[in-house]
Amino acid sequence: MSRPFVFINSAMSADGKISSIEHKQVRISGNADMARVDSLRANSDAIMVGVGTVLADDPGLRVKSVSSREARMKMGWPENPLRLVADSLARTPPGAKILDQSA
Repeated sequence: MSRPFVFINSAMSADGKISSIEHKQVRISGNADMARVDSLRANSDAIMVGVGTVLADDPGLRVKSVSSREARMKMGWPENPLRLVADSLARTPPGAKILDQSA
């Protein structure tokens, strides 16, 4: 039995920050990096975030590229990877984008 391939993707500003002082989502990556992240998502079985990310950013964690979603479906994969939230205290809001099955 082989072990899963696990990778961590993160971004930070030149001064080492990953968020604003108000803990609001701030785009710190350029278009090329955003496309790279979308490609990582398109080739992944699952994406995992902590509940802090869900509470601060409300991510949907879906593949944005239509052609990448179509390629996944041609391979018999779901349109988007499985989305996982590490949340030991059940703080994920019921209306969080990550839980929305329609998108």
